[in-house]
Amino acid sequence: MRPAAFLLGAVALPVAAAAQTTTDSVPDGSATPGWLGRRISAQYQLLAEAQYNWSRLRDDSRVNPDNAGRLAHRDDEVRLFPSADLTIGPAKLRGDVRASWTETPPAPHAARHPFDAEVQELRAGFSLGSAVYVVAGRQRLGWGSGTMWNPARVEPQKDPLRPGNRLRGADAARVELTHGTSSLNVLVLPAQLGQPASTAARVEGTVHGVALAGSVIAPATSAWRVGYDASLARDRFTLHLEGTARGRSLRPSVDSLGTLTPRADGGLAGLYHNVVVGGMLVPAPSLYVVAEYQYQSDYASATEDSLFVRFLPRNGQLYDPIGRGRHRLFAQIRRASMSGSAVSVLGFADLVTHQTIVAPTVELARGGLSLSVAPYLYTDRAPVSVYRARLQTVLSAYF
Repeated sequence: MRPAAFLLGAVALPVAAAAQTTTDSVPDGSATPGWLGRRISAQYQLLAEAQYNWSRLRDDSRVNPDNAGRLAHRDDEVRLFPSADLTIGPAKLRGDVRASWTETPPAPHAARHPFDAEVQELRAGFSLGSAVYVVAGRQRLGWGSGTMWNPARVEPQKDPLRPGNRLRGADAARVELTHGTSSLNVLVLPAQLGQPASTAARVEGTVHGVALAGSVIAPATSAWRVGYDASLARDRFTLHLEGTARGRSLRPSVDSLGTLTPRADGGLAGLYHNVVVGGMLVPAPSLYVVAEYQYQSDYASATEDSLFVRFLPRNGQLYDPIGRGRHRLFAQIRRASMSGSAVSVLGFADLVTHQTIVAPTVELARGGLSLSVAPYLYTDRAPVSVYRARLQTVLSAYF
């Protein structure tokens, strides 16, 4: 569990700069052969973010008495997200990196690794006409139709309470075939993190105005997963459905003492479902409402959650304020002005653990600057933890 899960406040100040250059090395009609006659375009972007978090949940909560979890009360982090795209004729190259520097007071005798870097995308693709595209490397695939939850994706899931976080892509070799509004993606995923190499495929199309898609991952192994999604768009509303069925679960189980027990490498075999149903309503060009419901069969039931909470903190566990129940809701209403300024309210509820989060947000925009202020107000059962909240302030500048 990340220390940032127990925040009383957070301040983030990201600054982004983007620029694009395009050069035609040889005018159309030139007799110069090969790559010298290709159109070359380059685009780069830099996003810088500084964040300061602090926590008061150190010694006054049933969750963490006497700071048993060794949580730091201060957590400072600076992140850089440089990315670059290069197109040379039918070839496309992209790199996207996250580099971070953390100044967190370490727990006693803990190893300190202040600098961390991760390649989030590094891929090379080549178009073979208008119907075939071949790409290899780490890539974001964008599967699914959900707004905040996307169980059909191959990449790791993002946290719905941290929508600004970028997703790390999946390592794969991919072939995409396109015909009209239909497409077929076939992937080969190499072995990593102790998992064997596997394959995946996804087909997309439109039937009577409904966008449909189906996917399968690792079909010949015990880790098989079948995904599906559909969306129906009209002038003022969009409805979507997305889900997966899986052959095993790696999520921890809860034993008789309320302790989260990690499962073996092979996981727990069975049939597990993750379903998301939602929609968007746009009653006016400046106003929209989004709502989603998520069900995950291998998340905690009400009985498991009660057992888990009853033994806190003797079971050595910490309480997750983001929710671990099988039934969860997300909703947001946002109204924007012509200048780009907006007000919105985000809501999150776990129907099993009774955790709720409300985040009223104000966004101000003028010229190339925008400022967003959003307090995240957490509420949950009094015996579990004291009041906590997070304040997120984001300042962006585009040049």
